[in-house]
Amino acid sequence: MTATEIGTMVASPRAPARRVRQQGARRGGDSALTKSAEVPPHVHTSRAMLRVLASRSLRSLRCPPSSSMASACLRTSHRSLAAAPAEDVDIDTVAYGFMASQALFTGLETGIFDAIDKAGGEGMTLKGLQDATSITAPRLQTLLTSLVTIKCLSRTSAGLYSVSPNTARFLVTTSKQYYGDYLRYQMGRQFYHRMGALPDVMTSGEAPSYASWFSDPAVAQTYTEAQHNGSVATAKYLIKKKLQLGGVSTMLDVGGGSGAFSYVFVGATPGLTSTILELPEVCR
Repeated sequence: MTATEIGTMVASPRAPARRVRQQGARRGGDSALTKSAEVPPHVHTSRAMLRVLASRSLRSLRCPPSSSMASACLRTSHRSLAAAPAEDVDIDTVAYGFMASQALFTGLETGIFDAIDKAGGEGMTLKGLQDATSITAPRLQTLLTSLVTIKCLSRTSAGLYSVSPNTARFLVTTSKQYYGDYLRYQMGRQFYHRMGALPDVMTSGEAPSYASWFSDPAVAQTYTEAQHNGSVATAKYLIKKKLQLGGVSTMLDVGGGSGAFSYVFVGATPGLTSTILELPEVCR
């Protein structure tokens, strides 16, 4: 949420009513928050408030008011109502960005994007998504609101959800350009949690190597499978747009993982052979 949007929410004559709904959500737990998140589009609720709701939904829903996301955002608005210059850091967007990442990863993990795409152009209702994902908890509505806020989904006034063009192109498994496995398994399940140790790594100077990380066969397999889709797409792009390998007969693929680059390059270059150099756990 930008400082400008926060300022709009605070200055709006409708802001007091929104704050009442926000406070009621804090007191009422999941049910009250869900009702607040289900505001139909024709009600003039600012996107800033939706972002507050979306962000709060991915934290503990029963935290005390003094530590709530909404309170933090409103306090931030008093510190800097003026928009930051284009060349300066947008602190709130960076600081709260992990919530948007987790919403996207969870959409992949729960099959929300695939379910909506399979329903066709008319979209899908909340009830339909509950049936498709086997998630009936009120938090599903809150997650959907978050996905709408970050533009992965859109919602009509009739409550029908549809995937955005980029979501359909890159995050639906039936798409030829799908790379959701890379985001889901490698970014969401592996790198995301490891980045939490960055302060300790910087102060101690100690970090695990790839060799020690991949000593666990399950970790090595997950990493390699997640990397495969992205590597194939990149290799095909390089062959089509950047590289001319005519006349090359041998290739050493260092850290080749699943062999995606080798498969694509060899397939597109008659007479080329490739040797993949990798850690033992990945080769197994």
